[in-house]
Amino acid sequence: MKCYANHTQDREDVQAMKPTREELVFVRTYLNMLRVPSRKANLDQIQWAMKYVDVLKEACNDSRA
Repeated sequence: MKCYANHTQDREDVQAMKPTREELVFVRTYLNMLRVPSRKANLDQIQWAMKYVDVLKEACNDSRA
């Protein structure tokens, strides 16, 4: 949920946790499930969070290269 919240402190916390690629895949899958119309999630916020997770995944890939 820290990825979804989009607060500065949350982003710093996530980066400090150094999530694995597998964890980020799980988060992205969860965010995608929130896009179901019956959920009351903000679609713009979900889209931003998904982009943020993608950036984190890229950083994860770069650090292993």
